[in-house]
Amino acid sequence: MAELSQHEASIIESNPLASLDRVRGLLQEAEQVYESRITSYNGSADGLDLLYRKTISRLFTALQGEEAAFNLHSRTADQTVDSELAELKGKQLQPGHFNYSQYRPLVQLVIQRALDTEIWEAVYTLLDAISPTRTPPSIPLPFYGMPARFLSSSSSSSSSWSRVSEQTHELVEARLFEEIRECTHKDVEGFFSKYFEGKDWNAQAEAVSRRMLDPGDDSGWPSFPNPPSEAEALDWWFGFQDRFLSDARSVYFSTSSKGDLTGSGADRQVDLLVRARGTSNIGEKHNWKDIRVVGKLKRAEAEIGTKKTLLQMASYVREVFIAQPTRRFVHAFIVCGLKAEAWIFDRSGPFSSGSYNIHEDPKRFFLMVVGYTMMSDEELGLDTFITQRDDGANTITTKGAKGGEIVIHLDPMPLYSRCAIVGRGTTSFLANIDDKVQGVAKFSWTSDKRAAEKDLLALAYERGIKGVAEIVGYHDITSIAELRGDLAFEKRHAFRSAPSSARSSFSQYHSKSQSQSSTQLRLSASEKPTSRKRRSPDKETPSKRSRLNSQLSKNDPQETKLETELPFSIRSMHSPSHFDGNSQEREPYDNRILRCLVTSPAGRPIYEYDSPMELLMAFRDAIRAHRSLYLKGNILHQDISENNIIITNPESADGNFGMLIDLDLAKEMSSGQGGARHQTGTMEFMAIEVLRGIDHTYRHDLESFLYVFIWQCARNGWERFNRRKGKPRHSLLDEWHIEDYLLVAGRKSGHIGAQIFEYLLDEMPPELECVKPLCRILRQILFPIRKNDIFTGTPMKPETLYDPIIQAFDNAIENIG
Repeated sequence: MAELSQHEASIIESNPLASLDRVRGLLQEAEQVYESRITSYNGSADGLDLLYRKTISRLFTALQGEEAAFNLHSRTADQTVDSELAELKGKQLQPGHFNYSQYRPLVQLVIQRALDTEIWEAVYTLLDAISPTRTPPSIPLPFYGMPARFLSSSSSSSSSWSRVSEQTHELVEARLFEEIRECTHKDVEGFFSKYFEGKDWNAQAEAVSRRMLDPGDDSGWPSFPNPPSEAEALDWWFGFQDRFLSDARSVYFSTSSKGDLTGSGADRQVDLLVRARGTSNIGEKHNWKDIRVVGKLKRAEAEIGTKKTLLQMASYVREVFIAQPTRRFVHAFIVCGLKAEAWIFDRSGPFSSGSYNIHEDPKRFFLMVVGYTMMSDEELGLDTFITQRDDGANTITTKGAKGGEIVIHLDPMPLYSRCAIVGRGTTSFLANIDDKVQGVAKFSWTSDKRAAEKDLLALAYERGIKGVAEIVGYHDITSIAELRGDLAFEKRHAFRSAPSSARSSFSQYHSKSQSQSSTQLRLSASEKPTSRKRRSPDKETPSKRSRLNSQLSKNDPQETKLETELPFSIRSMHSPSHFDGNSQEREPYDNRILRCLVTSPAGRPIYEYDSPMELLMAFRDAIRAHRSLYLKGNILHQDISENNIIITNPESADGNFGMLIDLDLAKEMSSGQGGARHQTGTMEFMAIEVLRGIDHTYRHDLESFLYVFIWQCARNGWERFNRRKGKPRHSLLDEWHIEDYLLVAGRKSGHIGAQIFEYLLDEMPPELECVKPLCRILRQILFPIRKNDIFTGTPMKPETLYDPIIQAFDNAIENIG
């Protein structure tokens, strides 16, 4: 039975079932007929089938009309449960596609007048079982690891990013290449010694190798085919497994079609995969959450070292990490003709053994093939920190913030997790502490050059900061340096004909702009030298722009003043304080530390707001928290996104309706460098100057708040208010998460101008008409006009921006209230 998240249970409790009484009699009749074991109804077998289909159709119709169905989100598609029921009713209740026995558990619960939560759990279980494999609408893949909300979790995402839809393989691989291009290593010294030698299972693997290699052995097993077709290679592989690996811990499988793999929005067909013995039978579907190792077979030896082959393999590994977000690393291998290569993918990138010839080094090949089936969970990189009790509950044991150890119970499904392989791999779960306090347990691979989040939260607590989470427990689990111990990493692999990275645009732009910096005034966007022309419909002659500004100034006299003068002093431009790999000798790889941090209170992510008022109050309090964190705590957040603002219950959150979370990328202002190799953040919410490589300031976080607010209204608002009509098919916001940082900066610069900004506001649903005046005011505060263009400088006095922004939210809340 599917388990409900806390958020789903809350929706069900608030919307009790009201329409099932009228179908209960029909359900009872169908059950009586079924239990009588009769083979016909009304004189025919077709009549019996019609009775069952009619019964379930009426049940689906009743459930569709329930208020809860409009608010509960599907776990298999980007839609609500009522839409999924309607869709499946048209597909699954047709003659030839219908099996009444699948629906009986739900029918019996309705007849027995079971609890509403039990009935909706049965609905989810049924939908998971009968929903066909679907590809959600195609949207761009989030750049550099945008979080994917797991629809079966309490994060019933309203965003189009929910469980990232399947994109073309080419688009996925393009994003993956951006992740791995600067952190891939081949021919790593010590690879086979570390992963395939000195193990408990080596004696058994050696025995298999000797039998295969002994010319006098009577096994008669042939050598690996030369050259191998895929069918011949698979025949050899499974024959070898049947003969020599019958008692191994894990088993090799192959997928014959894309439908053989479940648990992903992507259609993938994997040549070879490894699963634990006893968890699947031949012919059954596999789930990405159960896969331990993935393998790729190709006929041509020349493909063994190509970028294309590696990216195909990386796309499989990405699915494993999505389904197993707390996994530490993933084993993978490639066999092209007679060439083989073993790989490891972890959060700092992929690295390999180097390729070798199977016939020339058969012992190494057999050791690899046998080893994958005999490795322990730890050797396979599985999560060994989260433990499962006999009753099925997931628990962790951490150091308590007040000393000692505490046992924490985790929700089975994550609140959210990131799609990327390389990076922090942040994954969060709802957590129950001693059955009294509810919080969030976050697992994240953070840079060893950054201050630990627990230390920054402790500092914030000491300094009396309000509106940020408090520490409950913490644990440093492992690190990339520990996992990669005994390996020698030399020069990074250089891909041939690699185009310039979007990330390199930081240093390119900075080198141009630094020479133009002023100690008094930052150049406006139109004055900055750049080889790229800003592509935006917001291109007007000065006279048109002046007329438009004149019209706006009637509502805001201050804007006219800002066209000619700035009533505040401005910070000078600084070079980025983050770690710059170009300015010093780079380490062989980024050492990341896997940390578990448990904080309280828990809350809903901002994209789950229920009303305009709730959205406004949560944002206002989150901005207040940011002000307190910066001015009183001397800590700059640096990663304002829709995943780092939560909606809280003021009774359990010290009066706050919203709070800031996730200080992984935060920086204490007196600590010097931030510790990252590149500018950080979520691309669609990053400030224009940050995208252009300028050092992060408090003003940029405030700008990010504006982008997140617009995103919640124009992107997520349609789902929050269950709007199916009127939603724009194409959105200007789609241009905020393309591949190139400078292009996104240019698009945002154009969109934030007064005229195009109105087009952004037009993308909001009618229920959010009331927030448009606030959006205009925030734009004017953050982007005053100077020389007919938006001004993006940072005022020396933070109150210059904080005070009017918070006041604008207060006024909007008062007006709406």
